[in-house]
Amino acid sequence: MVLVLSGCGDARGAENTGNDPTGGSSTNGPAAAALSKYLGTWRSVCDKVNSKESEQATITISAAGAGMSQLRFTNRMAVYEGTACSGTPVVGTASGTFTFMGKKQVGKAAVDKVVVRLAGVDAPNASVVPRESKDLLAIINSRLYTGSVEVSAPRDGAGYPVDLWMDFPSTKQ
Repeated sequence: MVLVLSGCGDARGAENTGNDPTGGSSTNGPAAAALSKYLGTWRSVCDKVNSKESEQATITISAAGAGMSQLRFTNRMAVYEGTACSGTPVVGTASGTFTFMGKKQVGKAAVDKVVVRLAGVDAPNASVVPRESKDLLAIINSRLYTGSVEVSAPRDGAGYPVDLWMDFPSTKQ
C-alpha cells in the first residue's frame, strides 16, 4: 500500500473543496470519523512486479495522538524472487504519519485526502522516496486502497493523486 508504493489506478474524479480540511482536534470530529476506519494491520495482495519478482506490503496503522486527525503507520514491503510472494524476501520498511486534510471524490468513491510524512525509511531505494507527499486513502468493499503514488502519476490542482491504485488493495488482518 501506501504508502511508499508505486503503481497506477483507473478511478478518475474531481476535487471536492467543500470540506473542513482538519476536522478539529476533538476525538469525535470529522477527522476521527474519517481516519478511525483505517486502524489495524492490513496486508496487500501479491503483486507480480515483473517476470522475476513479486511484492507484498503489510501496513500497521495506529492513532498518533488524542486528536485522531493524524495516524501513525509502519509499512513493511517484502520483495520476493519469483512471482508468487514465496520464499525469503528482501524487506524494506517505512514509517511515518498520515494527517487528514479533507475528502474528495474519485470516480464513485468518496476518499480521504492525507499528507504523508515519512519519519524513517529502510529500503534499497530510500534516497528516492519523498519525505512528504499528498495521497488518498479509501476503503471500498472492505479493502484498503491508496492513491497512485508514482512521481509521474497525474495529480489534481492541489497535488493529490487523481486515481486510486486499484491493482494493489490490502485486506484487514
